[in-house]
Amino acid sequence: MNSTELSAGFQSAVTLARYIYGELNFGSDACVCLLIVLYGDPRGKAYRKYIFSLQVSVQISGSTSMRESPVFLNLGRCSYEWLRTHYPIQLSVNVRRIIVSKVVQCRRRYCEWLALKNMLKLVCLQMIYASCFFVVMLFMILQLIREIKHGMTQASSSTKRYQKRAVHSLIMQGTVPSVTFIFPAVSMLFLFLYSMIAGPKEAANNQIASKMSVLSINGMSLHAFAHSLTIISCSPSYQKTIFNLMRR
Repeated sequence: MNSTELSAGFQSAVTLARYIYGELNFGSDACVCLLIVLYGDPRGKAYRKYIFSLQVSVQISGSTSMRESPVFLNLGRCSYEWLRTHYPIQLSVNVRRIIVSKVVQCRRRYCEWLALKNMLKLVCLQMIYASCFFVVMLFMILQLIREIKHGMTQASSSTKRYQKRAVHSLIMQGTVPSVTFIFPAVSMLFLFLYSMIAGPKEAANNQIASKMSVLSINGMSLHAFAHSLTIISCSPSYQKTIFNLMRR
């Protein structure tokens, strides 16, 4: 096997895994959406509208986002994305390269470096944007915990228990899906930094970097599935509904 290429077995395993858990993810996410719409929840219609809109947005973003690893994207080595987005992505990449080469009038290597540098800025901005929302959500959760601990001294035990369950649900629904997104995003950021230090060609020829890139971008697609699991785990009524449907 050439040291600059990924093994055929690894690429076949990744492709097969994408098809299998891609279909499983879509099916589970769709079932959770139907569960929210068709079956009630003690927390009320407002909560159901909130989690339904959140579930749909997560599912759409997960199914339409680009599934290409960053090292492969720059040099056009290989890509792992949904079939319906393959040709539009390839067309946009080719058009971008033609425009850059004609307008800038510089060498191909410099164009690749420029594109990689701009891509790094975009990734950093996205991570800063996500980090700001994470800080805001963390502040809100800490404020809720403080209110339950100090501001509800006169409340009944059932009210306190209900509020604790609500805070636990918020923490679970915000933390568990984020883990499946944050770790791959950080891994991709380090891959971008490595590509800028070692050079795009050297990074693409590195098997470890290429495998990390492929596995990271595939790990991101588990975000919607993790979100579906947290919705079910934080709702005893939905768990009971699922058990009743399975017994029929």
